[in-house]
Amino acid sequence: MYQFFLNLPFGETMAEQTSISYYQTEFKFNGKELDNETGMYYYGARYYDPSLSIWMSVDPLAEQFPNFSPYNYTMNNPINMIDPDGRAAEGPDRYGPDPDKVKKKEKLIAAFKAIAEYIKKSDEKIAAQKAEAAKAEQERMAATPPWMDTARSQLGVKETKRNGGTKVDKYLKTTGLPTENPWCGAFVNWTLEQNDMETVPNAADHSTHKARAKSYRTLGVSLTKPAIGGAIATKSRKGGGHVGFVAGITSDGKIVLLGGNQNDSVNYTVYSKDILQFNYPNGYTPNYTLPVLTVSKTGTIKED
Repeated sequence: MYQFFLNLPFGETMAEQTSISYYQTEFKFNGKELDNETGMYYYGARYYDPSLSIWMSVDPLAEQFPNFSPYNYTMNNPINMIDPDGRAAEGPDRYGPDPDKVKKKEKLIAAFKAIAEYIKKSDEKIAAQKAEAAKAEQERMAATPPWMDTARSQLGVKETKRNGGTKVDKYLKTTGLPTENPWCGAFVNWTLEQNDMETVPNAADHSTHKARAKSYRTLGVSLTKPAIGGAIATKSRKGGGHVGFVAGITSDGKIVLLGGNQNDSVNYTVYSKDILQFNYPNGYTPNYTLPVLTVSKTGTIKED
């Protein structure tokens, strides 16, 4: 003799019995008392109709849940929620946090923290790499600034007439002077202009004209000693002056200038350090480590 009960989530029961005399209890699958007279379950605050899966009276807290019917059971979600006394639906954490979920949450938080720390360290590493690259670029610029590359590209340019020629006239044109003028300052001016750099002002009376060598003593910052990488060196001489870019130093301590109008051409020429004054363009860091060079009679160089 036995009986079989099928208990459904909303409280319905289906029973099959094999004998007239069988054990019967009023408390079913949901632990609530079944009223045999009405076929409803008694939950304390309300009666529940298992055939319709609804409460038979209005939820006293219905105003707090306007999106649900006041007769609904567990917000129509009996799989994940329960209503132990007919007053309010409760979730699966009614007895406290699920330890497994807490552990999963802690692992997730730890993972996000690890990702955030990794991103932070990556950002710091990238910032350090950028700073190192900027420093290296600054050092490279100090050793070989762009205007020196421009000046070197003109090596070998020669006059085709006294203080003139196609390329020499091109240098002079940047200063406002016509052909057949001394052009060492014009070469410096042209070189700086090619790199969008500051040049000396062009005075109307030409007394401090940008083509005049000594006018470059007002450009940028004044240095107490020569710097490699394009320091502008000026010297005084009878009838005017001379200007060029510092390229290095000889073994006996003389300065090697890369300049124009040196023996009527753009070349390397040696000068005594004592007769030169040095200036450096704004925004760049001078490098005082001068390479030791040997200058040939034809104006070419070899690094010692």
